[in-house]
Amino acid sequence: MNSSHDLKQISEEERRNVTGARVAFVVLSFALAFGVAFSLLIPRIEAQTWLPGYDWMGQPAMLIWFESDPPMVYDTLVDRAAKWQKPNRHPLFPYVGLFVVKLLTVIGIKESMAICLTLAFGAGCASALMALNLLLLVRDKLLRLLMQALFLGSSSFLFWAGICERFVISSASILAVSAIAAVASNKRQLNYAAAVSANVLGAAITITNWMFGLFLSVCFYKPRSVYRALRDSFLVVTALWFIQGLVVSPNEHFLMLDRWNKRFVFNPYAGDLFDKLKALLEHSIVIPEVYLSNFKILEYMEPSSFLGVQHSALGSTGTLGLILVIVWTLLLLLSSISLWRKKEKTPFERFLFLGLAGQLLLHIVYGTELFLYGMHLAPLLVLYVALGVNELKDFTRRAALTGLCLFVPALAWHNHAHLRTAEELYLEQYQLKLQAGPPSEAEAPSLIK
Repeated sequence: MNSSHDLKQISEEERRNVTGARVAFVVLSFALAFGVAFSLLIPRIEAQTWLPGYDWMGQPAMLIWFESDPPMVYDTLVDRAAKWQKPNRHPLFPYVGLFVVKLLTVIGIKESMAICLTLAFGAGCASALMALNLLLLVRDKLLRLLMQALFLGSSSFLFWAGICERFVISSASILAVSAIAAVASNKRQLNYAAAVSANVLGAAITITNWMFGLFLSVCFYKPRSVYRALRDSFLVVTALWFIQGLVVSPNEHFLMLDRWNKRFVFNPYAGDLFDKLKALLEHSIVIPEVYLSNFKILEYMEPSSFLGVQHSALGSTGTLGLILVIVWTLLLLLSSISLWRKKEKTPFERFLFLGLAGQLLLHIVYGTELFLYGMHLAPLLVLYVALGVNELKDFTRRAALTGLCLFVPALAWHNHAHLRTAEELYLEQYQLKLQAGPPSEAEAPSLIK
């Protein structure tokens, strides 16, 4: 009896230890990402603000960080009447952005500090959700740690975690849907409320990310139930959009597709199919040489000198960059073979395949500097490699883990070094635009008509 009781006690203690270790993994992942993002944002935020007196295209911080628009994002985080809410593309962003920043400023936190805290919290959430996904999907502790470190060391995370942009928060919403998919896959059933929640989360920051909730529903439900989940989630999102409209002044209706967006469909700057796949699959993880583009986005605008990598060659940063690209490509190929040979695919694996295919197809059509969307794809690629390596056996598995032990720290060091180079280029362009001063009304281009 005592022996049986002791075994039971040991079992319960082991379970508590395992639970504690898992909680610690998630919490530490959040803290590390929050710290990295906050440390990058604090010294940069003043050079990414919306400056009064400048036209929207004349903003010094506009269209430099890979064609992104930090001044507009900054404005939407502090101004209820900002013109840049864009509820057709970012329907629920005020709930995790504007409202949070306003609350922090009410309790006495400086505006720019509140923005840094909010954006860094989003980065922490993305990292914590990645850790949760790995706990649900990967049994090997070393592999979990390596994949988490790979996510945090990826070029997409290091660059976008320190810029006043939505991409990391959007990535968190994708990873939240992915976590729901992982739980449902383990249980082999998807709760209907979870399906609706996944669709709402998918659309939370970027409307095109609704595809993840749709794919999750497709993996578990028959067409009629998929339609019900989409219908009910659309009603929830629409209701949330109308509620936010009571305090936020939207300048477009919910599903408006404006002319500005249409100009980015098959835009020639994005290049051919190889250029697009290279940017999405490779540059999102291993940053190549960053160059200054002189590209005319729209026919009536002056050419913009923004940082770009869309046309950078693979491994263009030198020997280490080339080695990292080769290793990352081998990891993708090895994972593809491993998962292809697996006879029975789990619902999560089907969801992941659909998510990757959906993002690739979307940005083969839409976008110019596709590095902007790396945070929508990099987490999926990390999970894809994690699942592929997780299926390996014996020597192949040991070789893959050994390779990852060398690859991950080298990747993080390489990407961080080129982050510093890009920051120097950014500051040069920012100072030039700042010194030029605001354009006159006659020179400033008007907003899209």
